[in-house]
Amino acid sequence: MNEAKQYAVLYPGRARRIRAEGGLLARLDYGPPEPHVVDAIVNGTSPILRALDREPAVGATA
Repeated sequence: MNEAKQYAVLYPGRARRIRAEGGLLARLDYGPPEPHVVDAIVNGTSPILRALDREPAVGATA
């Protein structure tokens, strides 16, 4: 499992918001993932990352 998938499993709310916004939000209340992880979350097509699209992007702390 690559870093983007791991991030999505550990922090689904954060990953969902990153994916929905197409990148990091302007204001974060958590440490941002590395740029290559953000890019992979936004552009990834794995089932784990695509599943983020099925749920509303609510809250970034999960």
